[in-house]
Amino acid sequence: MWPQPWQFPRQYLRRDVLAKLEGSVPLGQSDKKNVCDAVYQYTTTFTYYPSPTQYTEMVSNTLYSWPYLASGMIGTEAQTYWRSKIHDKFRNCRKRIDSNCPEVVKRKRSLSTEPTPADSDEKDEAWGMPHYLPSRPASEDDASIQLHIQWLKNEKDKRKPNMDQVHKRMDITFGDRRKTIIKEGADVGDVISEYPWLTDDEELLIEYTRLSGEKMEASLGKGLKKYMNAICKLARAKGDRCPALLSGLCSLVESTRTESERKEATIYCALVTVPCLLGEDIRKFLCAEEEVPADSPIYISTQSSFLTTPSLSEDTEFTLFLNGVEIVTVSGLFCAFCCFLAAFYVFNIAYPKGYANSLTFFQKVLLNIQDSVLRNKRLLNFLTRLNASM
Repeated sequence: MWPQPWQFPRQYLRRDVLAKLEGSVPLGQSDKKNVCDAVYQYTTTFTYYPSPTQYTEMVSNTLYSWPYLASGMIGTEAQTYWRSKIHDKFRNCRKRIDSNCPEVVKRKRSLSTEPTPADSDEKDEAWGMPHYLPSRPASEDDASIQLHIQWLKNEKDKRKPNMDQVHKRMDITFGDRRKTIIKEGADVGDVISEYPWLTDDEELLIEYTRLSGEKMEASLGKGLKKYMNAICKLARAKGDRCPALLSGLCSLVESTRTESERKEATIYCALVTVPCLLGEDIRKFLCAEEEVPADSPIYISTQSSFLTTPSLSEDTEFTLFLNGVEIVTVSGLFCAFCCFLAAFYVFNIAYPKGYANSLTFFQKVLLNIQDSVLRNKRLLNFLTRLNASM
């Protein structure tokens, strides 16, 4: 039975650590480990699986007993920091030391035979995403999730953020974030305000990986490797009917000297060619900085010089906009397309009518993401022509 109240177990501390705590002396890593050890040893006399509320009680009582452990931390940072360390201690010890304890064995056995709840990761894989609407980790509650969210906001403002912790806390808050986007239909601006790390290009792509289980760069690169030469071959066959950007990229492919540059130019050409071959206007989602395409909630903006005289210069920047909100700025068209495509899944954006066929091709053919939506006739005809050109 859980103790009422739970009190910090001083008796489990090493003498030197207890002396430091009583003298408000800063703790080293081994000292902090001993604090977590003490909490674990005492608490496991009651349970190996504390509830979210019990984790909150343990942390609150620890900081109440030794208030200076929160020094140098702002707001809820101390709660988040110590909760994370204590939670990790329980998880690691259950896995590595106490895996044969009856309570741990029983929990593992029940998890392996329990049917998956209907409200956890949805099995119909909406949008072809296996983790479209995941559940919250069992160790978290509303209070702890808010602590993680606030920590992430504070960390975003730092010059040298702890990226390992950012990734970890973004993982923990993933289920709540998806609920906010899918079930509550939150505006993009509100989502970004609550989770500002989604405006980091690396974290945006990691979020896509959380959803799909695949890396966008690897999946798109694999699809392009298979089809890019055939796509560019069809582009050259259009001749003068190509827009200036596409003609420039075709010329760039032919004029590059090194193998790596030619591959990069071919990737650029293939990405830009798809809308042209499907009868859609690429300017709907790739435009000059001074332009805002009509009826396009999401688009990539870049220097006008790239659209008339494309190059492989690393100085060329591409900025992704979503509903008027600037999301990320990256170098390189391939990276820009990765973020562009990832944003549709991360923010649950419906395909705009003006370039829906292109997006469906990127999804089903290049990324190999399959869902219940059937390909239309135009797309099937294009795929037939493409296969014939390979």
